[in-house]
Amino acid sequence: MGVGAASYSASYGKTTIAQVLAGATIRGRVDPATGEVVPGEVMFVDVEGTYDAHWGDRLGLDSSHLTLFQPDTAEEALDIVSAAVKETYKDAQGRERGVYDLIVFDSLGALSFEAEQAGRAGDNHVGLAARKLSTWIRAITPALRVTGTSLVGTNHVSMRIGGLGNPETMPGGLKIQYAASIIVAFNVPHRIPKNINKPVEAMVFRLRASKNKTCTPQLRADVMVRMDDYFGPDIVPEIATLARAYAIVTNKDGQPHKGGHIYYQGEPLEYAKSGKMARVGSEDALMDALYQDPQLRSLLEKECRLAIEAEFARGAARRDIDLEPQEDDLEMDPAPSHL
Repeated sequence: MGVGAASYSASYGKTTIAQVLAGATIRGRVDPATGEVVPGEVMFVDVEGTYDAHWGDRLGLDSSHLTLFQPDTAEEALDIVSAAVKETYKDAQGRERGVYDLIVFDSLGALSFEAEQAGRAGDNHVGLAARKLSTWIRAITPALRVTGTSLVGTNHVSMRIGGLGNPETMPGGLKIQYAASIIVAFNVPHRIPKNINKPVEAMVFRLRASKNKTCTPQLRADVMVRMDDYFGPDIVPEIATLARAYAIVTNKDGQPHKGGHIYYQGEPLEYAKSGKMARVGSEDALMDALYQDPQLRSLLEKECRLAIEAEFARGAARRDIDLEPQEDDLEMDPAPSHL
């Protein structure tokens, strides 16, 4: 499924967002046929050696579906990822799929090669990372396409010395940027509350797709990771938005909700509030209800996931129809008259 690369400055949330993405993958997807949640398998390659199991657990990285690998050298990391990408199995439909749904490489800029470790301080290794990473990325890209495994690598911006044009570059050479399906640039995160003397309640990480081969480029998103009692990525606003967009919650007449009391499957939507049931009214009340009632939040999240899976299935069916050869395409063109 291509290669994603996250970039830009330190302390902007690259590792945290990578772990949030891994946690969402482990939470799995809803199978439209059975309605059951199918958990995903994740490999986390911790090149920096900073993975915290306690923090990972709070972000949803279930150890039963997580393979953690902390390599000693860059060559060891690249070989392990190459082998993991090519591991496959047959699914229920007989299709070949990758064992891992997601592989997180944190980070490309921290790779330490054997030649660097065996040398002395100050030795020159110009282009070493670029040469090896360029060969590596070309070798695994076909396997990623076949197995459907997603590879996410975090990186940072370095500054070129001398030369003309933009001095910003990323470790590993330009091939990494060319091969990436999506490059996400991280802007300065927003801290809640702003008062530095108060404890942090949440961090809002600001992302921008500086390159996107699969969708409209320059899309922006704010990802909130809460650190209060609700600890973890805050998906409640997204659930509320998707529930309205897919008409999971509607007005009384079944039309998409645009105000008034909210209905679900023709019945007024209610939630548990202070030991009694309360009716959901406005859009803000829907978000409050999702925060206060975990069962309601799980129900609407599952409905949203089913709607998204159904939309992807319809898109895949349309692509299959477009790719089927038509009778006119199978007919041979007449021989040219001059032959």
